[in-house]
Amino acid sequence: MTGKDAAGNAVNAVTFNAQLARKVAQAQLKRRGVKREVNTAEIQLAQVTLYLAEQGSVAHAELDEPVRRARAAQDELNALDDEIARLMAQFTTKPPSSDDGDETPVAGEVVD
Repeated sequence: MTGKDAAGNAVNAVTFNAQLARKVAQAQLKRRGVKREVNTAEIQLAQVTLYLAEQGSVAHAELDEPVRRARAAQDELNALDDEIARLMAQFTTKPPSSDDGDETPVAGEVVD
């Protein structure tokens, strides 16, 4: 094999690998889009299933625990949202007066 043949083979290999890499990248991009669609469909399915289970339209023993967990998590999320809203309502543009007895302690602060 001459140097020219070896160089030609190397060029062919590089070209082949570049084309292959492009095809792999395109397939990975397409897969990412399809995966996003699967995730979206699964979320929608879960939301509809939860709604139907809570309405009593769908009942199955395997749904009981996931429905209970979803409801408990949603209740906890609602309570946290209420707490955050209550705390945010205390924001003001003026400093609290020194005789203000309704101070919220700072994390790590000891309150007598």
